[in-house]
Amino acid sequence: MIEFSHGFVSIGSDRPVPLAGRAGSPRVVGDAAGTLEANMLAVFSEGACRAVFVSIDALFVGRELSDILLSACADFGVANETVLI
Repeated sequence: MIEFSHGFVSIGSDRPVPLAGRAGSPRVVGDAAGTLEANMLAVFSEGACRAVFVSIDALFVGRELSDILLSACADFGVANETVLI
């Protein structure tokens, strides 16, 4: 049987942060048009986690954050090649 687990966390900042990835020069932004979240969906089969999908309200997920997410998944026995960020 295939089972799913999901969760989310707010990733909004309480202070202005640099924004990149838009046309023009990078700039500091103090607010967002809506709530910023990170969402996760895990797929289980036969008692083992087969895949993890991570969606982040960002234009770019850097190496440092990717490494942290992969490490957190590895702590639960999830192989890196089954994680999509």
